[in-house]
Amino acid sequence: MLRLGAGLDDAGRLRRDNVDYLRYIYVLDGEGDHVTSREAFTPMLEDAPSRKVSDDWEHDLPLPPYSQYNPANRQSVPCPPDDPRIFHMFWAGPFTDKPYMAMMAFLFTQNLGLHLEDPASENNVCRPQLWLWISRGPADAMPSDTAVEEMYEELRNNAWASPFLHPRFKDVIKFQLWNTTEQLDSIPELKNDWRKLGDELFRRR
Repeated sequence: MLRLGAGLDDAGRLRRDNVDYLRYIYVLDGEGDHVTSREAFTPMLEDAPSRKVSDDWEHDLPLPPYSQYNPANRQSVPCPPDDPRIFHMFWAGPFTDKPYMAMMAFLFTQNLGLHLEDPASENNVCRPQLWLWISRGPADAMPSDTAVEEMYEELRNNAWASPFLHPRFKDVIKFQLWNTTEQLDSIPELKNDWRKLGDELFRRR
């Protein structure tokens, strides 16, 4: 979306028919009606809308004060409950070599203490975790009651995924079933409104 907003991408990668409204984002101050390097864009962008400096731009987003960085060597416990070290990944479709390589990179680059008998007591650091969120169907499909068991059965029978089910990884790699409805309902700004979009939100190609 950033490439498209800047007029650098017209490959039709987004699941929307009309994306012209995204192309007003990048405008140089003082350039008036001209979008940055419009002449260099593809012909399909010739009629893209632009924004004037005098237009009603979005208001600044109010954000809470940022948290003061607290290095690990100054913390009373290695892994504070309110500050877990969690990496999140999302994967849809069959488990292949691509998530396998990403998870191997995590295992090889993070201080996990896998060689220790009791990493919690012998390794005075906060062990990172990798949560792999797996989508097993269309975004608007509700998971069945047995979806988690079915997910693990598929992982056990997949040569790329099964090594990560070894007990030695149980505290550092977590497989999570992705539920779009559950995720949208967990966001206060969206939970009361996203259903109003109907099929527009989950439009398929």
